[in-house]
Amino acid sequence: MIDVTAPMEQWAELTEMYSAPQLVGSKPEKGPASVKSQVFRGHRYTAIGIMYGPYGGRTNPVINAYRLALPSQFDGEMRREYHDEQAIVDGRRARGDHTGLLVKAAGTTMVCATPVNILQGLPGTPVVDISLAKVSEKQRRGTGWRARHAGGVVTWHSLAGHPVVRYEGPDIAPHQCLIWSPDGNAMHDMHLASSFPLEPLADIREASSKPHPPAANDESQLALFG
Repeated sequence: MIDVTAPMEQWAELTEMYSAPQLVGSKPEKGPASVKSQVFRGHRYTAIGIMYGPYGGRTNPVINAYRLALPSQFDGEMRREYHDEQAIVDGRRARGDHTGLLVKAAGTTMVCATPVNILQGLPGTPVVDISLAKVSEKQRRGTGWRARHAGGVVTWHSLAGHPVVRYEGPDIAPHQCLIWSPDGNAMHDMHLASSFPLEPLADIREASSKPHPPAANDESQLALFG
């Protein structure tokens, strides 16, 4: 299994290639199932599972994907059945292993050649100015997850230069969120594990940040698996 990391903004776009529903409902006799796919770092992928949750949790958010190849480039057994119980019983492949599965991606018949875990990284976008982050936070206070933490003490911190807001109180479970923006205008939240270590606010830099590798440490939430 290969592990790679994608910046938060790109990782979010890659979740759109999730294709388990198309594969589960496919009929082998009608040919390879048509799947959603995207090009990432020079290779085309499709996804069969997604794990969501806070960054820095026990299991970092991850897309369970397959790197696709043309059948002529694949050296191994190929098949059309998404779930072949007999092959599993015979020991010809492990349960959950879809290597060799033929699919149709971008109008071309391809094969699931290499399993790859695409891990969620920190945003690769320019760091949001702390003053803009605070204005956005004030405007959104009382909505969404922030409403559930109303009454908590709000403090500001930093992570790799990005502003992070943290809510906590005697009767409120801690919640911390990194504020980032794809264009310098619309503000987005990236939820962090509640025990993920942060940096002092004074460390926030007014500069572009680069993608950072994921960390593992706290709670996680299971989402979708094919």
